[in-house]
Amino acid sequence: MVEEIIVDSVPVEMGFTAEGWFCLRMPTLLPKKQSGSTEYIRGYLAPAMSSYFAGKPRVRYKDCVMIFRHVYDRQRPERLKRDHDNIEVNKVADIVAMYVLPDDKPKICSHYYCSAAASEDRTEV
Repeated sequence: MVEEIIVDSVPVEMGFTAEGWFCLRMPTLLPKKQSGSTEYIRGYLAPAMSSYFAGKPRVRYKDCVMIFRHVYDRQRPERLKRDHDNIEVNKVADIVAMYVLPDDKPKICSHYYCSAAASEDRTEV
């Protein structure tokens, strides 16, 4: 029941685009690498992915680019925006790979990072 409550209370959006790409939107920025534990990401993302893929065949992209788009609230001061190499993405990449990749090693999956401004913070993969 705890996982159901988490899935219902943290609005993680996911699905497939018309082109067949898997897309994930989390309502938060990912933490800085040096800021400590990232277990809270696993706490809401793993149950959301499990719920979404329940009863659906898993996709196995064999050649892909995983794009991390860090979307900052445009009201956020510039000094609070992080350098891409200081953001913890590994936990998210591992969870996404369980559902859509045979592995996230470089031979199968390249990573790309970008940032954008919007009306609120979020992370898109």
